[in-house]
Amino acid sequence: MPKRLLSANKMESVSPSHCSPLVFRPKSRLPLIGVKMVLPSENFSHDVQKNADLLDRLKSKFTEQKGEMGAATSDKCLQIIKEVDTILVSGEFELGEKEYAELSLKFKELKKQFLKCGNQEVSKDLISLSRYLEVEMKAKWAELCCLKQQSHLERKYHEFDQPGIYKEKGGELVVGVGFGLEMAGVGGKVKGGVKGGFAHFMGSNDDGSVSVGERRTFGVSVGGIAGVGSLGVEGEVKGTHSREYNSSKHYALNKNICGSRKKSAGQSRAFLGLFEKNELDKYPDIIQAAINQKAAMPPLRDSTDFFCSSYPSRRALAPVGCTLPKGFRWTPSLQQEINRLTSPTILELSPSSPDSIIGKNSIAPPVEANSRTFKLAAKLGVEVSGFSVSMGGAVEETSTEVKVPVPLQNIIESQAKDLEQERLELVLESAYSAAYERFPAVRPIFRSWFFANKSVSEAELNNLTNVLEDQFNSFCLKVQKYDHAIDTACLSERKLIKDEYEAIWDSEFKTCREHVLADLCKLHALLLHQVVKCDSHEAVLARLKSMGAQLYSPPISFDKKVFSKQTSFTDILKVQKYSRIVELNLAAGMPVLGIKGKAMLTEARLSNPNMYRAGSYRDLTLTLTGTLLDAGGLNKIAEKLANQINLPGISADILIAELGKISGSLQCELEGGVKVMFRFFQPNYQKAQGFPDKAKGYQLQLTRVSTERSVKLAGAVSIPTPVAGLMIDIGGRLSNAASHVLLERWGENSLSAPMMHYTNLKAIDESSRWAALSNTCLYKKSPTGEDLFLKLASNLCNIESAVHHEVKFFLSSQDKSLGSEDHFSRDFFNNMLSFVKFDNQDNRKLAQECLEKLIERQFLLWQEERLKFTGRVRGMEIQ
Repeated sequence: MPKRLLSANKMESVSPSHCSPLVFRPKSRLPLIGVKMVLPSENFSHDVQKNADLLDRLKSKFTEQKGEMGAATSDKCLQIIKEVDTILVSGEFELGEKEYAELSLKFKELKKQFLKCGNQEVSKDLISLSRYLEVEMKAKWAELCCLKQQSHLERKYHEFDQPGIYKEKGGELVVGVGFGLEMAGVGGKVKGGVKGGFAHFMGSNDDGSVSVGERRTFGVSVGGIAGVGSLGVEGEVKGTHSREYNSSKHYALNKNICGSRKKSAGQSRAFLGLFEKNELDKYPDIIQAAINQKAAMPPLRDSTDFFCSSYPSRRALAPVGCTLPKGFRWTPSLQQEINRLTSPTILELSPSSPDSIIGKNSIAPPVEANSRTFKLAAKLGVEVSGFSVSMGGAVEETSTEVKVPVPLQNIIESQAKDLEQERLELVLESAYSAAYERFPAVRPIFRSWFFANKSVSEAELNNLTNVLEDQFNSFCLKVQKYDHAIDTACLSERKLIKDEYEAIWDSEFKTCREHVLADLCKLHALLLHQVVKCDSHEAVLARLKSMGAQLYSPPISFDKKVFSKQTSFTDILKVQKYSRIVELNLAAGMPVLGIKGKAMLTEARLSNPNMYRAGSYRDLTLTLTGTLLDAGGLNKIAEKLANQINLPGISADILIAELGKISGSLQCELEGGVKVMFRFFQPNYQKAQGFPDKAKGYQLQLTRVSTERSVKLAGAVSIPTPVAGLMIDIGGRLSNAASHVLLERWGENSLSAPMMHYTNLKAIDESSRWAALSNTCLYKKSPTGEDLFLKLASNLCNIESAVHHEVKFFLSSQDKSLGSEDHFSRDFFNNMLSFVKFDNQDNRKLAQECLEKLIERQFLLWQEERLKFTGRVRGMEIQ
């Protein structure tokens, strides 16, 4: 296809049908991620067509009106337009982040030149066109920047998809008092102190979710030393605020990104980027501005194909029964007839591409969690000639509260109807009142629903759904035009325009935009409730469900907190964990090197909404750690510094001595080790009625091998007192620790681990991660050649094993839930038996499919149990 060169010397208007589709094409065709309002890639080529037309129109108008501009302004504008053409031609129309940044800056500069023109009537259209193209190019630049950076962040944090990964940075300050004495030739010391600490952490939980937060610690300790023996008791309180993400991808999409057009274009002059303006900090506003101006479309008012616009996911509303031939072009006369039959202000979302609905892919914010931990620990130890042995124990209780918003549509669609009946009545009452007041067109049908108990027909539901859709589209369009008018107004006129629009707004809506959106959502909830009660209206149900994503994430600017309070309840999940810990420590070392071994047994009881995490744990952990001290390295640094400092009247020896005192109180410590954990789990679902006794008890859930490393810098100062033997110690420590999982294998006599991961990944819509996780932890042979999946299949076929009876219980529950028995139970065990007897690829694959189908069938039951979690405090307030 020949290239279409946009020359400044050849500015004739070109028909859109002759435009090359290569103009303004981005280098990446990947779907856009991490945005509040998504401009879908499948509509991107149509935007390209329109932008090319707009550039031609700008050139044509400039050619017509440049004679009425000043010579300096005209020459400057012509130079900028030539530079725009150069960018397009040099990139061969394959534009990326750099080119879009340059184009946006050029159109911004062009707009400034047109604003300098004294004749406002001449420059009005040119200002509008250049502003439109600037915002459009800026939005495309922001999209590509966001895509690039978030793709990098996903790779950077991908390791946190593996449970057990942990990183922490923190510090601690300790103030202690010690009193030393000597009795019968045996030295002794009594000490006590208080400590305060802070830490910032990021870690992946057992189910693969990611926690990021801050922790504050306060502790009190009392201890004593007598000869080679020591005894200590410590109490500690921890307060933690964390943000819970579904996965590392969810975390990456919520992370702030940085960038500027000047930096992308290579024009940045800020020193090391320290003073560079971060334009991507307002990324949602950039995208929203592009959406708003496409709704208003002032540069396209004179275009013959205005109603065939490129506004993402939108098309003109044609009259019912009007079918246009393929390739038919809209004309002004045809549009006048359509305007007579339909409202020109109402645009509807295109039903042909549900995945391209603006707002459908909005990124959900993380869930906020607050927890408090109380810990009481005691430790007894003996140390002789560099060797030490200690034994300790601790009890710990952690209470966590998680606030979870529950939208209205979730109440309507909830499987736990018996638990949600009271809230359902509140939803219907509030929704009926709001919808009845807001939408006069629905009142006659509403009266028949609530007072005459008339049956609802599919035609009535479709009509009401049309009302909801038209009202929503019309409202969004008006908001977008209003915001665009305010954004593009000059400072002197902005207040006047804002007052005029607010007067029109108040006369029509009489409330803020969040309240109108909430009323639309409440009408949606009423319709959804009526459809859910009718099994025969599947088409309307599917339509309403697809509209739900748009209503709760509309393509306009609004206050999310105000909107959420009016369209959702707030539930509080109270998660409890009780732990008892016993540990044995062995250590040996020299002044430089040390080695430590630790064996720890933790018994814990956890209440959790996830039935495959709730239960009792017994963790046996074995750790081997090596330690490297600074070995006087800080003293050597102090000595070199003293030799370099030349102060008159002060010798180097004095400086070395003084710096040695400071460095002598500091200690740098490097630690690295390997940890092996065996987790034995007794899930709470074993307490269910009918669960077989042979399957009850603790079973090995997983084995995890991980590495640990840390860097610590500690220092202390002792302050003597007039009292003999009494000392005051003030110390501090900074640390950086991390843990990385080398290997994890699931148990062969329980399905709690695969059940936990499979259901969770399906719930957060990341089932694609299951293949890699299951291969690593179950299906693939271990490095030692152990075939874990074959062992699991053998146990499934063994009628005496715990996992065999566990699976029979699951299959029985599934049959009760389905209301009928099928042949899956028989096929499941037959396929497992075939795999055990004839270990080949076909039988292995069939056995894997059967196992995953078993867990898939359990998903609905898992969702129901999660809603019935006894620690859920249901919110009963809605505005």
